Amino acid sequence: MTAIITFANQKGGVGKTTCTINVAAAFALKLTWQSPDKPGRVLVIDMDSQCNTVVTFSTGVFGTRDFEVPDQALEDYLLQRTAAPLWDAIVTSEIPTNANRNLDFIFSTRGGMKQVEKDFSRQRLVDDSYIAASEDLHFLTGNSSLADGGKDEVVYRLADMLAEVSSHYELIFIDTGPKESMLTTAAFAAATHLIVPLEMQGYSSLGFEDNLDLVREVQRNWNPHIQLIGILPMRVVPNSVTHTDMIRMYEEKYPGLTLPPIAHRMSVQDSANAGLDVFSYKPPRRVGSLVSSDPATIEFAKVVARISSVLKL
Repeated sequence: MTAIITFANQKGGVGKTTCTINVAAAFALKLTWQSPDKPGRVLVIDMDSQCNTVVTFSTGVFGTRDFEVPDQALEDYLLQRTAAPLWDAIVTSEIPTNANRNLDFIFSTRGGMKQVEKDFSRQRLVDDSYIAASEDLHFLTGNSSLADGGKDEVVYRLADMLAEVSSHYELIFIDTGPKESMLTTAAFAAATHLIVPLEMQGYSSLGFEDNLDLVREVQRNWNPHIQLIGILPMRVVPNSVTHTDMIRMYEEKYPGLTLPPIAHRMSVQDSANAGLDVFSYKPPRRVGSLVSSDPATIEFAKVVARISSVLKL
């Protein structure tokens, strides 16, 4: 069964897109090393209307790579305005550069996804459908009903789409936006697993109990099979006593749910500016290895190893 992993956190700026890009790239590389001639494939879906993940995998932030726009886009399927096969919107990325062209993404546009967001929001949620988990960390709960009764049709639209192509992929990764939306709900409904990127700040820690409630509510109401892989500490400041203490607190309070931390590294930011994943920006010197001398590649490789262990890959 294909693992479908959603990265979600309703607080913006915590590194969801960074996680999606670099974890997906790392798995594409890993699958390339495992079977160089015919590696397993990875698919990436951007359910954030900003479409930054799609930009990275297509042209790069500053349009430095040539890119042929496909006939269809993700928004066409979510809005049900095309009957074309989903393959018509799937593109093979040129990155990671050391992989054997085994990372695909579903093309989308900012204007189109903003229209999806607007149309989906018309499916108004009532009766306290969304509950604030904390001042800065908000998560969807599942005690909702739609004013027009159309919840299930919208919520399961992405899941129904992926049923057409999922068997062709080893892993599928879904990036989500920084606010409460039906797009994020649809990403939960389609996922087999969830990872919650968190910055090591007090407000984030206050909300994690609600994150666990989120998983339970999604299991009860929309997707009984979704499992929480864990939290991913992001932008950790090396040698920060506060960040070290917070990571230790998570490890003690939620045993087995804290993934290896990702430090605040300029190479991660620079790779994004270059329109690359960090493994392409700082490539390994040895064939068959994920890591280079850059610490960020080592940290993301550790995250991939933990995810692989959970998924038994």
